[in-house]
This record gives sequence, structure tokens and C-alpha cells, in this order.
Amino acid sequence: MPTKDFQMFHYSKRQFANDILSQCENPNDAFENWMKRDAQFANIIFNDANKLGMKTFRVDGNSSIEEMVTKGEEHFRLLRR
Repeated sequence: MPTKDFQMFHYSKRQFANDILSQCENPNDAFENWMKRDAQFANIIFNDANKLGMKTFRVDGNSSIEEMVTKGEEHFRLLRR
């Protein structure tokens, strides 16, 4: 699950997000509310998954893409070719 800061950083760079926000009366407030809602939803999913004993990890930008891929491969016991 992405952290709120990670999500905010990357969404702010996406053209589709900016296109949506440009239609809002107050784009900054709309963006903050959007990210707050998505972060709350992510936390609910993250907590529910943990309660069910499912493997979870946070995406915060501190790990490289390669490290994240390795975590997924290890969890699903995938072999690289």
C-alpha cells in the first residue's frame, strides 16, 4: 500500500489527476481531500489484510523498484528467468 506522502507526490505528477483537478473550484483543497480519502481507504485495506494474516508492505519510495519486485517474487515464490 502506498503511504500518503508517496501517493501525493506521484499523483501530483500525473496528467489525468491535473486534468480532473483543473475542473475544481479549489484544486488544492480537492487534491488534499482526494489524497486523504485514498490514504484512509488504503489504511483500511492494509489493516484488514494484516488482520487476515495476509502479506502486506508499504510503498514509501525508500525501496528501489528492484527491491519491491524482489519482495513480490519472494512472497509468491517466483523464479526469475
